[in-house]
Amino acid sequence: MKSSTKIGVGLALLVGAIAAVATPEYSGAFPPAAHPTSTRTPAARHANDTTFTLYLPIIYKAPGPIYLPIIMRAPSPAPTNTPITPIPNPIQNWNFESGHTAWYETPAGEIITNNLAGKPAYSGSWAAWLGGEFDATHYLSQLVAIPVSARTLSFWYWIDSVEACGNYDNAWLYVGGVMLVEFDLCRNNNTGGWVRRAVDISAHAGQTRWVQFVAYLDRDTNSNFLVDDVVISSTVGAPAAARTPTPSR
Repeated sequence: MKSSTKIGVGLALLVGAIAAVATPEYSGAFPPAAHPTSTRTPAARHANDTTFTLYLPIIYKAPGPIYLPIIMRAPSPAPTNTPITPIPNPIQNWNFESGHTAWYETPAGEIITNNLAGKPAYSGSWAAWLGGEFDATHYLSQLVAIPVSARTLSFWYWIDSVEACGNYDNAWLYVGGVMLVEFDLCRNNNTGGWVRRAVDISAHAGQTRWVQFVAYLDRDTNSNFLVDDVVISSTVGAPAAARTPTPSR
């Protein structure tokens, strides 16, 4: 009986010693710093029992860096300005300095003149003078091959009238039979000199069109409409200031 008791006690001591030796030092299994650190709970030992509880280490892994995508918008291309290539003026005798050539005048030979009652032309000494008569219709026309890159028709004009506004003295600019500009020739619209006017003719680019100035005068009072320097160009025009005093016929 005593022998069996001694054997039992001896086995218990032997198992306890084995458990003590078998419990691993887990914290020493990893190098310090910069690596995950183990957390360990020591084994619970029971000297007088053959059983024991071994708690294994719980390893926490620190989260690594989070990489978010960088979204970049491609830069917008720099705007490019296409240079405008000047074109030769397709209108013949555009400043009327060649006299009665290139233009059709009605009455014939009486519209283009270098006699402006002592008043200057816009450039040179010749201009077109429509009006100055009673109960008349005057025409100045030319058939023009308008270039594909044409954008603007510009001209200088001068209104001098004693007519009341709205009383039927008028002037017009037509291109290809389409009225582009209308003028009421009356004293409130007198320019007091030369004024530049520019109109868009891009709708007629690449086509052959009649360019025509027309003036209609009633029988009551006098009105005058002068034209000079008629130009078709590839640039967009803008109005300019008036100059010089008023003519009369």
